[in-house]
Amino acid sequence: MNKALSLLAVLMTGLCVYLLSQAFAPLSSDSGLGGLPSAGEQMASPSKTNEPRLAQSELTPAAELHTDNTRQPDTHTTMQVKTRPSWRLDAALAEHLDRLLTQAQAGDAEAAYVLGMNLRRCYGVPVDEETYAQRLQQAYDNKADNSSVVNLQLNYQFCLGVSEQQRKEFYVLLAKAAAKGMVPAQEFIAAMVPERYMELIEAAELPREDYIRQRDTFVLQQKSWLEDAAAHGSLQAMVRLAQQNYYQQDGPDGRLKAYAFNQLILNFTDDNELYSRYDRYQQNLQQQLTAEQIAKALEMTEHWTQSVNQNGSLYPF
Repeated sequence: MNKALSLLAVLMTGLCVYLLSQAFAPLSSDSGLGGLPSAGEQMASPSKTNEPRLAQSELTPAAELHTDNTRQPDTHTTMQVKTRPSWRLDAALAEHLDRLLTQAQAGDAEAAYVLGMNLRRCYGVPVDEETYAQRLQQAYDNKADNSSVVNLQLNYQFCLGVSEQQRKEFYVLLAKAAAKGMVPAQEFIAAMVPERYMELIEAAELPREDYIRQRDTFVLQQKSWLEDAAAHGSLQAMVRLAQQNYYQQDGPDGRLKAYAFNQLILNFTDDNELYSRYDRYQQNLQQQLTAEQIAKALEMTEHWTQSVNQNGSLYPF
């Protein structure tokens, strides 16, 4: 009996040891119960293991995908960069006069511009030999530099044979070209000093009220053509508008409008020096304007930007 009990105790002890060893053994991925995920793995829900995962961009909120809301659109993608026509002639003006005049009278805006600019070159140059000799002697007496004397000689020879009345017609021709949308003609007229225009049309003897009215009419025409040139991508016109408004020469809210045109220049120029200059101007104006004024100015810039893009042309500075 005692032997039987001893044998039974040994068997029970062995069975307990075996069961304990199995209970604390690590689970293997080959076992029927499956294994725990190793480091770096992610436990998946059995009901969703076959669902496709979203790409990272789909998980990112839209606001985070477009964080740069101030970036300007690429204004150069559809722009046609224009070259201003060269108006200088390779021979005396009298040799080209009839041809250019005929073309201008037929409605050729470029011919009107070229002829107008050359007549402008001749305006004020001596018409006859006697006057030329007097001007040349004055230059010598005043010890004018050599370049001034050479220019006088060249201009006299270039303009010889063109009457004084024909020379005065330069503004009429440039105005015709400007009215047809010739941007370089618009730029030139916009830069004219109003008092010089009044002298040209011999209005100095008009009654004061009539003089002022006619001068103001010319100034309004200048502004109209200047704005038209800017809308067709003239950087020169944009710069002039920015300057006029900064110095309060164009009605109220001058600094606000200057900010708008400064930004327009920044939107369209590829000239690094011009960009740096007007970027500094903007920083200076930001200290003078309120947030509300700046917002209003940027609305104006957007309007002008749309006009330039719609017209599709760009005249570099």
